[in-house]
Amino acid sequence: MINVNRKTTTIFITGGFLCIFILPFITPSSNFFQIDQSSDTFQTTWEAMISQKKTDLETLPSYSNFPENATSWTDYAEKSIEDLMIFDLSWIIEPITNIKGFRPYVKGTDGWGGADRIREIVELMSTMDVIWPLYQYLRLFPSNTSRMNILEDMINDLPDYYNPITKQSTNRPNEGKHDSWYFMENSVLKWGHLYSISNETVLGEPYFGSLQSAIDMAHNFNYLFPQFVDPITKYAASGYNTVNYCTGGLLAYSLITAYELTGNITLLEEADKILATMRLVQPPYMLLYEPQELAAAVAASAKLIQYDLIDDIIDTPRDFVQLALEFFYAEQQAMYYNHGSTGLENFYPQSSDWLPLTWRDGLYSPYYNPKETGGINAPAAKENIESIIFWVDLFKFLYKIPNFKAIEPLKIFNLNRINHFYFFSPNIPDEQERPFGPTSLQYIPYEDIDYYAVREYEPESYRYLTGYNGKEIYGAGETFWLMLLFEALAESSDRNAMILNLNIFDRGYPTTPNRRQFIVFNPYTESKTLEFTLKQMNAPYNIYANGSLLLENIQPGEAFNITLPSLGSSYLTINSDNMISFEYTPKETNWLTTATSSAILTETSTTTATTTPQSHYPSLEESVPIIIFLIGSLIVLTIFFVKILQPKK
Repeated sequence: MINVNRKTTTIFITGGFLCIFILPFITPSSNFFQIDQSSDTFQTTWEAMISQKKTDLETLPSYSNFPENATSWTDYAEKSIEDLMIFDLSWIIEPITNIKGFRPYVKGTDGWGGADRIREIVELMSTMDVIWPLYQYLRLFPSNTSRMNILEDMINDLPDYYNPITKQSTNRPNEGKHDSWYFMENSVLKWGHLYSISNETVLGEPYFGSLQSAIDMAHNFNYLFPQFVDPITKYAASGYNTVNYCTGGLLAYSLITAYELTGNITLLEEADKILATMRLVQPPYMLLYEPQELAAAVAASAKLIQYDLIDDIIDTPRDFVQLALEFFYAEQQAMYYNHGSTGLENFYPQSSDWLPLTWRDGLYSPYYNPKETGGINAPAAKENIESIIFWVDLFKFLYKIPNFKAIEPLKIFNLNRINHFYFFSPNIPDEQERPFGPTSLQYIPYEDIDYYAVREYEPESYRYLTGYNGKEIYGAGETFWLMLLFEALAESSDRNAMILNLNIFDRGYPTTPNRRQFIVFNPYTESKTLEFTLKQMNAPYNIYANGSLLLENIQPGEAFNITLPSLGSSYLTINSDNMISFEYTPKETNWLTTATSSAILTETSTTTATTTPQSHYPSLEESVPIIIFLIGSLIVLTIFFVKILQPKK
C-alpha cells in the first residue's frame, strides 16, 4: 500500500488541475514589438523630421560633374551584360545544388571568400538582382538568343530555392534563418514582379507560397518585423533581438502586385494595414534600415491611390497622398547631402582625395540600424538605385498634387544618374583599387568605394583602397535599371538635363508608345530650352506636356525642344488622357486612431490565409510565465514521486 499524505495529494491535484485547465490558455502572444502610442510629441516628431529634410533637400545640387570615363548607361549596360555572361567569373552551376545562377561577387574579388576571395556559391539575391531588370532589358534586344537562353535557365532553376514544406524561398536553399529584408525583397517583391512581367509558370507556386508565409509573419509581428526570422516558426530567429520595422514596405508593394495578378481585395487591405502601422513608428528614424524598404513603402502608398481615390476599390481612412510624401521624407534620413553629411548618429563621412567632395550627395547609406551602433557609412551600388527606382509611381500619381515638390526627387534621380558611374573601375585610378581591381571585370560595380577597412588576411596598406567587399554582382542589375530609366526609350542632348521614363515596371515592356510617360527636368538655375528624342517610336506622334498639347506630328527619331523654367520639369505623354489625374481633398488623418486595429492585428484577423496558421516558438520574454509554471509543476511532481518511492519505516 502506497502512503501519500494529504498535503502532497492536494499539491498534486492542484498541479494537475493547472496543467489540464490553465496551461492550454497560456499561449504565446503574437506581439513581438509594441508601439508606444502615448507620446504627445508623435506628430510633432514627424513634422520636425519632414521640415528638416525639406531644408536639407534645398541644399542639394541638381547635377554634378561626370567622371572622366563615364560614357552612357546604354554603353555600360551592354558592357555589363558581356561581363555577366562570362561563365565561372560571374555565373556558375553550383557543384552542390546544381543551380545555375550568379555568384554574389566576381570571382577573385569576394571579400567574404578568404585570401583567395572566392566562394563557389550562387545566391538568390545576386541572381534575382540581375535577372529582374535584365528580363526587361532583353525585351529591347530580343535577337540575342544566347543571353535569353541563359536567363531562362536561371529562371527555371529559381524554384530550387523554394522549400515546399516551409513554403518559403531562402537566399541559399533551405537556410535556417532569413534576414527579413532579404526574404521580402527577393523571395516576395522581386520574385512576384518577375512572375508578373514574365508569366513564367514555374515562378507561381514559390511566389504565392512565400507571399502567404510573409503575410503570416506580418501577423505574428503586428506588421513590424525583426531583423532575422526563422523560416519554420515564422517568428524571430533564436538569438537575435534587433528589429527592421520598415521591411513591411517591401511586402506592401508586393501585395499590390499580387492583387493585380489575382483581383483579391484583401491583399490591398493587408497593404493598407502594413503602411498604416509603419506610420505609427516613432521617432521616424526608427524606420531606417535598408533605404529601398522605405522607397517601396513610398511606391505602395502612391499605388494605393489608384484603388482608393480613383477606382474606389478599398475604403480606408488613410490619406495615401500624404502617406507617400511622408515616407519619402522618412527615406531621405538616410541620404547624403551637403558634401556627404547624413545627420545620422555615429556617421562621420570620410572621402578619398581622388573623389570630389560632393560625390556622395544624393546617394544613400546602405544600412542604418538605430538599435545598434550605427551602420555602414559608405554609399553602396545596389541600395542607391533600388532606393529611387520605385519612385516612378510617386510621379505617376502625385505629379499634379499641389503640395508635391517634384524638384526634390528629381534632384536625387539626376545625381544618382551621374554619380553612380564612380562605382566602376574605369572611373577609379588604378592605384586607388586593391590589386584585383584593374584586372577583374570592369563593368561590374564595386559594392562600395570609400569604405575604409581591412580584412584579417590583408595588409594595413589596403585600408584606404577600394574593394573591401568586392565587385558585387548583386548590384550589377542596377546598371540595367539606370539604362531603362534614363536612356532606353528617350534621351537628352544636354548631358546634365534628364528625361525619366516612368514605365520601367510595365508588363509587356517596352510599353506601347501611346501609353508611355516621361518626366523632363531642367537642372539649371535659369530657364532653358532643352532638346529630347523619344526612341523606339514606329509612327508620327504628338507630345502633351502636363496634359496639354505641346507639339504635333513628330517623326520617329526626330528631336524636339521644350522650354523649362529654372529647376523646372514637365510630365510628357503621347496621348492627352495618359496623365493620371483625380480629385484630391486631403484627409484629416489621425494615425494614432486609424491604425490602432492594424497595430493589434492577430492571426485571427482578416487575411488571405488559406492554410492553418503554423505553430511557433514564443520569444524568451513571452515564455517566462510558462517556464515558471513548468518548473513549479516539475517540483510538485518530484515531491510526489519522492513520496511514492520513499521506503516505509
